[in-house]
Amino acid sequence: ITTDMIVRSTHLPQNADPWQIGWHGIAINLSDIASMGGEPLGIVVALGLPKTMSESFFSDMVKGAAACATDYGTSIVGGDTKESDILTVAGCA
Repeated sequence: ITTDMIVRSTHLPQNADPWQIGWHGIAINLSDIASMGGEPLGIVVALGLPKTMSESFFSDMVKGAAACATDYGTSIVGGDTKESDILTVAGCA
């Protein structure tokens, strides 16, 4: 089991698009599992979402996250969302 988190203001290039943000939020957790020689059973994702986030931004971010999980043979099995001043993506795999 591993957990990792990214915060928009400190962990991502300012020009990262929503799809890339979603992908990265999953990949940082799956890479921890792979580095230990394991295989992921699933991943849960908690999102801190700014009130100003558009529906299209959110949709594209979720598509990137789902694509990463699928490409690495797992799926997003749950999670949580909360309002946050800064976009935050936390995962546990």
